[in-house]
Amino acid sequence: MISFLRKTLAFMKRDFRIATSYPLAFFLGMGGIFFSVLVWFFLSRMMNQVHMRDLERYGGYFAFVIVGIALQNYLAVAMGGLTRSIRESQMLGTLEMLLATPTGLPTVVFASSITPFIVTTLRILVYFLFGAIWGVVFHVADPLALVLAVILSILSFATFGIFSASVILVVKRGDPVALLVGAFSTLLSGIYYPVRVLPEWLQKVAWFVPVTHAAEAWRDLVLSGATLSQVSGQLAWLAVFTALFLPLSLLSFGYAIRLARLHGTLAHF
Repeated sequence: MISFLRKTLAFMKRDFRIATSYPLAFFLGMGGIFFSVLVWFFLSRMMNQVHMRDLERYGGYFAFVIVGIALQNYLAVAMGGLTRSIRESQMLGTLEMLLATPTGLPTVVFASSITPFIVTTLRILVYFLFGAIWGVVFHVADPLALVLAVILSILSFATFGIFSASVILVVKRGDPVALLVGAFSTLLSGIYYPVRVLPEWLQKVAWFVPVTHAAEAWRDLVLSGATLSQVSGQLAWLAVFTALFLPLSLLSFGYAIRLARLHGTLAHF
């Protein structure tokens, strides 16, 4: 356990040093959140004219979509964080050396992804800050339930990211996993609009997408003051999905590495 934490800290130090080497890009990215939130604020003034019960329970469309965008940030970093880290290691010529060390694949995956998730958490807090400035009322009655929801969301999303990185290691370019997950999540999961506006048969499909359950749990916990018992169904679904597919994604990543070594393409990008 101590070795795992020490190696994770080493990965974090590396990633933070890279990030702080380009401070202008970092602060410009944070500043861009202001304009993004402003666009959705003005759009929400139009959307709120559509009287929808699903929006009223959260305090209007602006509050609804701010939480959806925050969740999508986690999904984006889950889908691209590990892949980006692998690409950088290949470009620097350190991937093979890293995998030659006595560091388990779960450690490599976790440690390579933790810094992007920390930075994304900071971005989400900035989103919520600007949202609060423009009138969103956040009501968190059960902070521990919210922390659990965030952890389960990250783990379930990371499953897709690991599958995506596995594909990239083998095919190098063109990732159908990222494309399909991004498209289905945006279309079905209630990020930009309530799932209830979808045709009934698509609502049934949306139920199987983990982002749908994460979005509903986040909104209930952050905007409606829900407690753990009130979101237990959504969190249980995320936990089951993670327990089933996270081990499979790690197995696929290990297989992709072995396949890349066999073909001598591990260091190529």
